[in-house]
Amino acid sequence: MQSLLVTDIVGSTRLWAEHESSMARDLVVHDEVVVGVIEAAGGRVFKHTGDGVMATFEDAAASAVAAAQIQRHLAVREWRVPGGVRVRVGLHSGSVHERGGDLFGPPVNRLARLLSRCPPDAVLVSEATAALLVDGMPAGLGLRELGRVELKDVGRQEVVSCLEGEGLAAVDAAEVVGTMVARGGPLPPVDTELVGRSSELSGVVDALSAHALVSLVGVGGMGKTRLAVEAATVVATSSAVWWCDLTAATVPEEVPVTVLAALGGHQTGGRSPVEEIVDRLASGGALVVFDNCEHVVDAARELIGSIRAGAGDTRLLVTSREALGVRGELVVSLSSLPGDDSVGLFCARAVEARPDLALDPATLAVIGELCVRLDGIPLALELAAARCRSMAPSEILARLDDRFRLLRGGRGGVERHRTLLATVEWSYGQLDDDERRVFDRMAVFVGGALIDAISQVCDVDEYDALDVLDRLVARSMVVAMDTPLGTRYRQLETLRQYAEDRLIEAREIDVVRDRHLHWAANPRHPYAEVGGSADEAASIRRCAAEVDNLRAAVRHAVQSGRVRRGCDVLVAMGMWSTMIPVFETIDWLDVESVPTEDWDRQVAQVAAAQAVAAMFAGRVEETRRLLEAIPEPFSGDPVVLLARSNGAQFVDVDLDLVDSLLERCRPATVAETSYRDIAFSQSLQGHAWLDHAGDVVYLDHARIQLDDIVATARRAGAGCFLSVTLTSLGYFLAAIGDHVGAIQAHTESSQIAKAMGAGLIVDVAAQGVLQSSSLVADVGGADAADVAVGLRAALAETSERHNVFWTLTNLASGVETLLWAVGDLRTSALIGSYARANMTNWMPTHHEIDSAFAPNELAAIEAEAARLDLDAAVSIAIDALDRIIAVA
Repeated sequence: MQSLLVTDIVGSTRLWAEHESSMARDLVVHDEVVVGVIEAAGGRVFKHTGDGVMATFEDAAASAVAAAQIQRHLAVREWRVPGGVRVRVGLHSGSVHERGGDLFGPPVNRLARLLSRCPPDAVLVSEATAALLVDGMPAGLGLRELGRVELKDVGRQEVVSCLEGEGLAAVDAAEVVGTMVARGGPLPPVDTELVGRSSELSGVVDALSAHALVSLVGVGGMGKTRLAVEAATVVATSSAVWWCDLTAATVPEEVPVTVLAALGGHQTGGRSPVEEIVDRLASGGALVVFDNCEHVVDAARELIGSIRAGAGDTRLLVTSREALGVRGELVVSLSSLPGDDSVGLFCARAVEARPDLALDPATLAVIGELCVRLDGIPLALELAAARCRSMAPSEILARLDDRFRLLRGGRGGVERHRTLLATVEWSYGQLDDDERRVFDRMAVFVGGALIDAISQVCDVDEYDALDVLDRLVARSMVVAMDTPLGTRYRQLETLRQYAEDRLIEAREIDVVRDRHLHWAANPRHPYAEVGGSADEAASIRRCAAEVDNLRAAVRHAVQSGRVRRGCDVLVAMGMWSTMIPVFETIDWLDVESVPTEDWDRQVAQVAAAQAVAAMFAGRVEETRRLLEAIPEPFSGDPVVLLARSNGAQFVDVDLDLVDSLLERCRPATVAETSYRDIAFSQSLQGHAWLDHAGDVVYLDHARIQLDDIVATARRAGAGCFLSVTLTSLGYFLAAIGDHVGAIQAHTESSQIAKAMGAGLIVDVAAQGVLQSSSLVADVGGADAADVAVGLRAALAETSERHNVFWTLTNLASGVETLLWAVGDLRTSALIGSYARANMTNWMPTHHEIDSAFAPNELAAIEAEAARLDLDAAVSIAIDALDRIIAVA
C-alpha cells in the first residue's frame, strides 16, 4: 500500500488568464517549494498535473509531514500574483498501479474526488490514511474528523478529516461535507472513470467560481460533455445543477422549449418559454449546463443573454465546437490529450475490454504510436481500445489508414458519438459551402501550411481564405499555430483523412494534388534553396517546416508516373535537405529510373544531393553508385563537384582523387559564394587531412585560400555557406596541428548553424570541437570530463538525427581517443573496432591498439564488436563517458 499526495493551485485558470507573466514566475517558485518538500520527506514526485503535483510515499506519516510543510512554506513565500498562490492538498492511501507513464487504480480516482472538496490552504485526509495515522501521528500535527461525504463513483460514504497544526487553515466542516442538492435534468450517466483532464477539471471548476459564463470548446470527440459532467458533479455538492442537452433541438425555436423541459417547467398563461426559464432561475445560485450548442449556437447565445439579463446570479457552462462570442465569456479550449494521458486512457479502456492484455514495453510503444496517430482524441482512443477485445494493438495500428471503418461501435450514448465517422460528420455538417471547399482541399497538406500555400493550392483569394480559416478555427475544424514563419493552419490527422475522403468522392483529389505538386516544385517558392545569399536563414527554416508537404508532393509525382516532376521538388530543396538534415530524400524517388536520355543538370543535381544524403545515412555503397550514375557532361556542375568532393574524401579516402578535384572546383572569382567554393574548401580540407606530410608552402597557400572563401561568405551574409566553410577551415587547421584555431572556427560555425536550424553542420562542427579539444586537453582532470560531457551530447544529437556517418565518427575519433587517453583501453578498442568496421577509413587509426593487446585478446574484442549494432555501441560509449564524468 502506498500513500498518495496530490496538490492543486486554487483558481489557477483565472490567475493564468489575468496575470500570465506573474503566474509563470510564481509557478516556478511553487514547483521548487513543493518538489523540494516532497523529496526531503522521502516522497517521489510521480508527475505534474497541470498546476499541481502527484507524489507517492511509502509511509503515511511522511506524507502528512510533507503536506503540512508544503502549506507552511508556501504561506511565507512572496508571490507576484494578487492574493498570492494558494494550494489545496489531499492525502489518501491504497494500492495503485504504474502503467504507461501514469498511476491507475481506485485510490487515484478517489483522491481526485477528495481534492475537489478541499478549501484553500488546507489538507484533507481520507479515511484510509487517517487509519494509518492513528498510531503514528507526526509531532505537532493532529486530525479532526469533518464528517461523511458522498464521493462520486466510490460506492460508499467516505469519512473525511482535515490535518491541523501550525500554518494550516481552519476548515469549516459544513463547507467540506455539505449536502447534495437536488438537481433537475439528471446528469448524463457515466460508467467509467475520467482518465486524464485532471488539470482541466480543476480549471473549469475554478473558472465557474469566478465567471458567470464558461464555454468548453473543442472538436468532436475531445470529451467536452464528459468533462462538463465531472465539473457539474463537483458543483452539485453546493448548488443546484440543471443539465440541458441541446442535441435534439434542430431549429432555433426548439432551444428554449428544450431548456425549459430540462428545468422541469412548462409554458403557462401564454408566457413564452424564455420568460418561464428566467423566472425559474431568478432565485439565483444555480448552474445551468448547455450541452452540444454548435448547431444552434445563435439561438443558444440569445437565450443565454436573456438568462444573464434576468437571472444574473445563474452560472452557465456551455459545451460547443465554437465559442458563443459574447462579452464576459471565458473560453476553455479542450485540445488533444497529451502523450502520457493518451496512453493512460487507452490502457485503462483496453484492460477493461481485455483484462489479460499484457502491457509490456513493446506493447506500450505500439500504444504510444497509436495515440499519436489518433491525435490524442479521447473518443478515437476509446473506440480503438475497445477493439483490443479481439485484436492486438499492433493489428489496430496497421489498420489506421482506414480508421473510419475500423473505429465503429462504441459504448452507447448519443448516436453521433457511436462512431468516429459520425462524430466528424456532425461537425462537417455545420460548415457552409466555402468552408467545406477549403476544409476538403486542405487535406493534401501534411503537417499544415501557411496562408500563401493554402491560398494557392485551394484556389482561393488569400483574404477570402483568411476569412474562411478564421471560421474553421472558431469551429475547431482547423488548428492555428503560431510559428516563427507565421501562423500555420493544420488539420488533425483524423480530420485530414475525412477531408481527403471527400475529395476522393468528388473526384477532385488528383486536381488538388497536382496544384500541391506545382506549389512544391516552384523554384521561386519561399522554401527553395538560395545558397550563398543573405536569404539563406529564412529559406532553410521554411524548407524544414515544409518537409512533410514536400515528401507528399514527390510521392504524388512518383505515383502518377512523373518522376521528373518529383526531381523538380528535390532540386528546389537543393542541399537544404541534407543540411537540415532530411536524409530520407534518398528514398523519395529513384533518380536512376529516369532514362539516361532524359537526364539534365537538374536530375544530376538530385543524384548528387542523394549521394551526399546516403553517405551521412551510412549507405556509402549507394553514394558510390549514385555518383557513378551521373553522366560526364554534368560532372562540372558545382553541386555535383561538392558531392564528389565528399565522396573522394569520406567514402573513397583517396588523396589523388581529392587533388584531381581541386582544379575543377577552383572558383573563377571570389566575388560571390557558391557550391563551387564549398567544394573547393572541402577539397583543400581533404588534402590536408589525408596528406599529413604535405608541403608546408602548399598548406600555407591553402590556408590563405580558405580564409578568402570564409571572408567572401561572411560579406555575402550567407550564414549556412559561411558555417560550412568555417568547418572546412576548422578541419584544415586541425590537420596541420592548429587545434586552438580549429576550435574557434568550429565554435563559430556551430553557433551560426544552430541559429539557422542546420543540424548537419552542428554535428560536423561539434565533432571538430570535441576532436581538437581532446587533443589539447589535460586528460587527467576536469578537462577530460568536459570533453566527455560534450561527446555525450554530440552522440545523443547525431543519433537522434539518424546521422550515422557522424555518429560513427564521434565514436571512432572522439570517444575512442578520449577513452584511450584516460586509460579505459578495452572499451576504447571495442568502440574503435566497431566504428571502423562500419565506416570508411577517413579517420586515422590508433595503431597503439595492436601493441596494447595480445592477439587473442584483440580477436575477442573484434568478435564482440562484430555482434554490436549502432544503438548498442552508442550505449556502451555513453556508459563509459558517464564514468569519466562521475569521477570528475
